[in-house]
Amino acid sequence: MNVTEHQVGPAQPSLIQALTAGFETVSSRIELIFFPVALDLLLWFGPRVRPVLLSEPSFTEAAGMTARGPETVRSVYEQTLLQIEQFNILSVLRAFPFGLPSLFALRTPERHPAGLALIQEISSYGLMIILVVLLVTAGLAAAALYGILISQSVRTGRVNWRQALTGWLWTTGQYILLLVAWHLLLIGAFLPLTCVISLLLMAGQSQFTIVFFVFGSVPLAVFFGLLAFAPHGILLKRRWAGSSLVDSIKIMLQHPLPTSGFLVLGGVLVLGTDLIWRIPAYDSWLTLVGVLGHAFITTSVLAASMVFYREADRLAQQRIEGQTTK
Repeated sequence: MNVTEHQVGPAQPSLIQALTAGFETVSSRIELIFFPVALDLLLWFGPRVRPVLLSEPSFTEAAGMTARGPETVRSVYEQTLLQIEQFNILSVLRAFPFGLPSLFALRTPERHPAGLALIQEISSYGLMIILVVLLVTAGLAAAALYGILISQSVRTGRVNWRQALTGWLWTTGQYILLLVAWHLLLIGAFLPLTCVISLLLMAGQSQFTIVFFVFGSVPLAVFFGLLAFAPHGILLKRRWAGSSLVDSIKIMLQHPLPTSGFLVLGGVLVLGTDLIWRIPAYDSWLTLVGVLGHAFITTSVLAASMVFYREADRLAQQRIEGQTTK
């Protein structure tokens, strides 16, 4: 009797199973949410450190120029000044995109249940640069330890602080290299786009600016989506930062549909629930529920991404072994 062999496509990692495993991991090790909770509490109750005094002279001079320019340019100027006034230098502890998740990093609260936030102005460029470097380094160090503990929980279901601290310094160094590489790529990708948009704004062509921005941002978003799993090789395989970047691109190219689906679903979970966490007023203790909820969701999604990465890497290794045995 003849047996017909059906061609079966390569196995794909399951994003639903990964998300389920991620939430189960954090539910059983709830102490993992400590780091993002601590960061948000600092940004909520801590001082607002602002560079307004440094930026005001430059913007006052620019105001005379923009007052005679197109309305679009004046609008951009006003929005930029508003963003600087609302910016808190302490938020760079977030060390985007590889640092700790935070509910308040983009816009720190002006009030908290105990009253108004203390405002501290920075009056020295040198002091601001030193402060930013120290804060980013501290943020990456905290994120490295946070990632190590989550990866331990994903692999073994337990947290080993002694082992985590042993590899903490090396992991922090790789995180720093990863952040530098990511921002160099970001500058190289967005600098041409920014120059063209600036020229269009100065010419008053706002309608073309929007079209150009939309069509120019799509390929850039896809490109940086390829780097979404860059820290995972460092945490799960102790790979160097450069090799981990390459591994992230390989994972995305080998499993484009499930990885894209995971990133979209994970993003919807985080951003969608953030709308709920931000409903209470900043001066209400109910915001604490949002801080805890945000930390739980983001930590669970991060744990799920490690489960997903580990499965995708296992399937890739099986495929390589299968090809070598033929």
